[in-house]
Amino acid sequence: MLCDLIAVTDLGYILGWNCTTIYDYCSTSLVYQNYITCDLDLKITSISLKTVGISGTLPSSLGYLWSLTALDFSYNSLSSSIPSTFGGLTSLKYLALNYNNLNGSIPSSFRELSAIMKLELPGNLLTGTIPAIFENAISLNYLDFSVNRLTGTIPYLGDAYYLSTILLQFNKLIGSIPPTLCTTSLNTLSVIGNAFACYPSCLTAKRNLVLDVRSTLSGCTSSKGFINFFLKI
Repeated sequence: MLCDLIAVTDLGYILGWNCTTIYDYCSTSLVYQNYITCDLDLKITSISLKTVGISGTLPSSLGYLWSLTALDFSYNSLSSSIPSTFGGLTSLKYLALNYNNLNGSIPSSFRELSAIMKLELPGNLLTGTIPAIFENAISLNYLDFSVNRLTGTIPYLGDAYYLSTILLQFNKLIGSIPPTLCTTSLNTLSVIGNAFACYPSCLTAKRNLVLDVRSTLSGCTSSKGFINFFLKI
């Protein structure tokens, strides 16, 4: 599976990785040790390739590393779509694909990421709607889909009680900010640069909420309570 990753990226050139055995990937060799962690059964539990400067694509076979709890490819130059097989990573708690050139839609299979706690996809070229991924992601507390080209509305969020941070700024989202956000542990919400019509009045009861909406509330009948928020500028 890592052989596939090496084949479709320039990891061999950048970091000197080779297609080898799991024993080598989980060894104490510095070639891999700084980027890969394994458990006692020699199963890969995390891959962190943040800011290493790789380009290429994400192979679907990464979605078969079922012991993964963390996967970080942030700040590289990857240019593929996100494989739907990633939805099979049911032990994954942290996924970060920040600021690449990833395209296509967010896979609907992400609804199977039942252990996910932190999901970061900002700064890509993602299109389509936000899938209903929150019904099973009850431990999700941080969501960042900002600076993409996402359309449609925010889906149902009511089961994500621990969701404290939602960053959706600079997309093409429409509709109203759903009142189900009021049942979460929300303390940071940024939605500027979209075309939302309104925010729910129940948000005014949430203390210490950092709300960044600015000019996105066209069409609201009232902005009463808006001054109760600390506006993050």
